[in-house]
Amino acid sequence: MKTYSGESIKQILDDIAYEEGIDPSIIHYNIQEKSEDSITLNIFTDADIIEFTKEYIETFFHNMQHTVHVDVFYSDNMYRIFLNAENNSIVIGKEGSTLKAYTNLIRSAVNAHFKKNIRLVMDVNNYKANIYEKLESFVYNIAREVQETKIDATLDFLPSDERRVVHNYLSGMNNIKTVSTGEGSERRL
Repeated sequence: MKTYSGESIKQILDDIAYEEGIDPSIIHYNIQEKSEDSITLNIFTDADIIEFTKEYIETFFHNMQHTVHVDVFYSDNMYRIFLNAENNSIVIGKEGSTLKAYTNLIRSAVNAHFKKNIRLVMDVNNYKANIYEKLESFVYNIAREVQETKIDATLDFLPSDERRVVHNYLSGMNNIKTVSTGEGSERRL
């Protein structure tokens, strides 16, 4: 993350894009200081977020004396973290509870460092990918039943990443609309 000053946000972003030979749309920033005639921004890119996230996770697990291989990349408007550990079951925990806690911790650290709400999802040895696949199959069957009976269905509590999977998966089905209602642990789809 670097600090730049200038007369306007647009001027700073255009200057950086020109100097670095990059598209201004991939530059992220937060305002450090603002006055009547100048503004100071903290500037970072997706590559900075990926690098910080990877280093943070590697250091975190090294300090816990766990060896993990970390891959981080950006797709579909979120950062995807893939871990492979010596003992994946320890990192995943019972019903994914440890993985969820690690994901929340890492998300908090990344958000605090960049002072921005950054969406990320973490998977260990395709654990979450398998969960998503089973979830898609489950909600497909429910959606087909709703199409046939024309009676609404409500799903039990799902974490936000799983609700997003359901919304995205069912968005292409005819005569099916998904709506999240409620707050916290009472959130339903």
